[in-house]
Amino acid sequence: MHIAAQFESDLLFRVTPEIIRVYVPLFSWFEKSQKIATNMSYITLIGIVAAIITTTSFLPQVIKIYKTKNTKDISLSMYYLITSGIILWLVYGILVKDLPIIIANGVTFILVCSILVMKLKYK
Repeated sequence: MHIAAQFESDLLFRVTPEIIRVYVPLFSWFEKSQKIATNMSYITLIGIVAAIITTTSFLPQVIKIYKTKNTKDISLSMYYLITSGIILWLVYGILVKDLPIIIANGVTFILVCSILVMKLKYK
């Protein structure tokens, strides 16, 4: 028996033009969607890491003020501005339904507000 004929008889079904027309675009779409999902996970990871770093950057200041009760060198206007910006970021995150933005700015808002309250309290 000819090798090509034996191979053809071993197939469970024949690859017809109709099968190619249906399945090739399906596999192509699946490959593209997998690449997009992989890229999105890296983008989301970058956003989460950035959110963690920027949010926790306020923590040392909160701890220092809490321990020393000294806010003399902290600019009140700067904390009014940063609080306003964080509120706007939080509203933006809620409107676009972006969980990393909501969480990061919610936590940052709490930290910045605690600094602002201590600044007003320990004048």
